[in-house]
Amino acid sequence: MTAVLSRFQAGDLIVSDMYHGERLYCEVMERLLPGIAPGAVLISGACGVNKASGGLWKKVTAEYPELRSHIGDNPLADVRQARRFGVAAELFNGATLNRYEKALAEQPGDGSLIAGASRAARLSLVRSDSPAADAGTIEVFTSVIGPLIHAFVSWIMRTCDEEGIRDVYFLARDGQLPFRMCSKLLAENGQGLRCHYIYASRHALHLPGCNSVDNAESWLLDDTPHLTLRMIAERAGVPLEVLISAASSYISVGPDENIPEGERGLLGSVIRDSSFAAALTASVNRAYDAASKYYLAQGFANAGNSAIVDVGWNGRLQHSLGALLEKSGHRPVKLLGLYLSLNRRLGCAPGSDLRGFLGDPERPEEAAFVYRYGAVLESALIADHPTTIGFEVADGIAGPVLAAPYSRSVQRKIALQHAAFDAFVENLVLLCRAAGRSIEPQTALAIDNFKKLMTQPSRSDGLAFVDFPFVSGQTGDEALPICRMLKIKDLLKPKRDLGYWTEGSLSASGFRVIADVRRAIWRTRKRARLATTTLHR
Repeated sequence: MTAVLSRFQAGDLIVSDMYHGERLYCEVMERLLPGIAPGAVLISGACGVNKASGGLWKKVTAEYPELRSHIGDNPLADVRQARRFGVAAELFNGATLNRYEKALAEQPGDGSLIAGASRAARLSLVRSDSPAADAGTIEVFTSVIGPLIHAFVSWIMRTCDEEGIRDVYFLARDGQLPFRMCSKLLAENGQGLRCHYIYASRHALHLPGCNSVDNAESWLLDDTPHLTLRMIAERAGVPLEVLISAASSYISVGPDENIPEGERGLLGSVIRDSSFAAALTASVNRAYDAASKYYLAQGFANAGNSAIVDVGWNGRLQHSLGALLEKSGHRPVKLLGLYLSLNRRLGCAPGSDLRGFLGDPERPEEAAFVYRYGAVLESALIADHPTTIGFEVADGIAGPVLAAPYSRSVQRKIALQHAAFDAFVENLVLLCRAAGRSIEPQTALAIDNFKKLMTQPSRSDGLAFVDFPFVSGQTGDEALPICRMLKIKDLLKPKRDLGYWTEGSLSASGFRVIADVRRAIWRTRKRARLATTTLHR
């Protein structure tokens, strides 16, 4: 039924066999479609006859003789039976549930409602001339990302309610879409939870939250595959020449050379050199003044126990934020971290509690799986603004300093992602309003669909992320594509050259068989590891 609503005109009639959730959709349509007359929605459950048997068409032709054409998505019920009673029927193939929506619709509970919200959002945006990559983006965000974030946000709301928390802070940039959904769902259910969206990043928080060189070491010397003196200087906000001078007594490497593994162990002594430590302290003090004013103005000055929301992965941002607030004298007694997934916990200060939704250290297999595809998740949750590189005070008001704007192509991609996500949320809200209750997420199915997307992507799924950059690095200045269009010769290259999401690159490029072989090998190795673990217990 939702498939052809974009073609609805005043005076038209909606005819529907009542499957689970269809009545709710009809109520929504009666309230919201412009020009729809009272009673212009016929449901088989209310009429006692249905389209599939032909009884509902007999009723339509008898009571609405002026309506002689119909558009529907079922070859039997919408076309063959309608034509039996003289109705000119047209089959609409685009309404077929995709594999993710089918998985939701086939389960009891509110699964079919969520599948309907996904399908309606997808069909409202995909046009006959939509490029394959655009159609793929819309499908992924309405059918997978939307339901997954719905489950995540519902968990956030429930957890905050159980813990008596009234203020929840969504960290930029990965928190923007969950923030928008949470705000809209809270407006519907009346839960007394206040949502805040605050600008943050590793570079913007680690520096002002730093209180010693020992505290800085974990993020300053984060052992990334590529690590240079220039990168460390940028993380610390100190002049490069100061770091070069401090390092000269310990290691012999150029400012832009990748520091050899054997020499990285000496970097702890480098950052404890008196000249570098003094420059770091000055940098921290400069960053702290503006950052502290910004965060206190966002409500932390008066907030009680609070929660922060982020995608993951180890709680280091939460630690830095807590340290910054402690310096200002406004650290909440309890700071609850709610993460899409936690790979590990670092620097958990007294009063801090870190919890993961998809995975956490107590569920290492789940956490490892999500972390493996972390770049895809972060790019799916990317905000419509660049990363935060610091804070500044202008006319007494503290605000974020953002990096350079995205390219036009990236901005367009993000706008499409957000439009698809927002369409799903809007449908979800309408269903909540019509039902007079919250729509319960199908958490297990949403997670299964996410895993299916990651490990068994269709060509359309892969195209949704082709050439979409994943920005990494402490200062957010390293960008590589999530997946790439490959040629045969690319298959001989190392895995890192196939994009962050190898399965997506292979599927988008038409090498699905190779992707299936890689997945089979991965599963075999996983089973072998599990068997070995069991034997050693």
